[in-house]
Amino acid sequence: MSAAVHTVDADISRANHGHAAIPAGQEAREVARTWWQTRASRSSVIERTLALPFTANSDANTRTRERGLVKLLDWLEDQPGETWQQRWLASGAEDVGRSWAQIPLEWLAGQGRARKYDRIDLAGGMIPLLAGQVVRPGYRWLLRQQPAQLLGHIRRTFDPDGFAALEAHCDATGRDGVLDRRHAMNRITWILTHKGGAIRDITIGDCVELQHAVQELQAQGKGKHLFYALLAETGVFGPNAPMRLKVVMLPGQLAPAQLVDRHHVACRPVRDLLVDYLTERAAELDYISLDALASNVVGLFWRDLEKHHPGIESLRLAPKSRPHGRTASG
Repeated sequence: MSAAVHTVDADISRANHGHAAIPAGQEAREVARTWWQTRASRSSVIERTLALPFTANSDANTRTRERGLVKLLDWLEDQPGETWQQRWLASGAEDVGRSWAQIPLEWLAGQGRARKYDRIDLAGGMIPLLAGQVVRPGYRWLLRQQPAQLLGHIRRTFDPDGFAALEAHCDATGRDGVLDRRHAMNRITWILTHKGGAIRDITIGDCVELQHAVQELQAQGKGKHLFYALLAETGVFGPNAPMRLKVVMLPGQLAPAQLVDRHHVACRPVRDLLVDYLTERAAELDYISLDALASNVVGLFWRDLEKHHPGIESLRLAPKSRPHGRTASG
């Protein structure tokens, strides 16, 4: 398995560590490697996903979604992998966030099929792809999209009764802030889009995992903890769950491996090397100093290199890639 696939599969897995307040059985769910929707045939995907009850079903919207879905499936079929999810991950679109459409656009151009409305079609085609759970992107991709354009459609197809119950609870408890409620529903939708299942399947660990991703991407928004409160108050986590997200977000002291893994290092050998380094330094540093060292060496140094040089596996950079024109010894 490649380091990139390993990182996606273990997406922000630290939610299961360093949080003693998470009750047993409420740890973050593992990211599934395969599921029936992503193993479906092309014809089955088209037939099933285009029949989903989207929020906007005008003839124009329906045609855009259908054209876009066909283009996305054509592109994905040209990627390596046995499932749609494997092809999505192999395509590289997961790693570029909001610019993801540029990759299939370039593929279409290479096929001699470029059209001026391709970008609109691809955005429309992503709706049935996500709402039909054909692919499940990671949070680093999902949180960089425009939520209003995707999440309303997904809510209508993912557990509509569960979302209706949460809306009713908001009404009954006087949660009248429209933006706060929308942000809360968006967060719950992100969890389901990434992990699958229904609202009743969400765990406390899932919420902690998402909150770490939101904090990392600086996409806090309003009502940032309301999503957890709604789930806790409606009994999703069981009778003994803490009622406030802050309680389970209080971190304990993390082990060196956990300090490294919170930065999502893509290259496994470098990740292991950094763990060994921090483990050695832990014998002579207090925890605050060790935490700061991990943030500097792993987050600000190595992870920054990975973000600017995808696929990097060593410090050997091409001369044009080195900052400020320095040489390797400079």
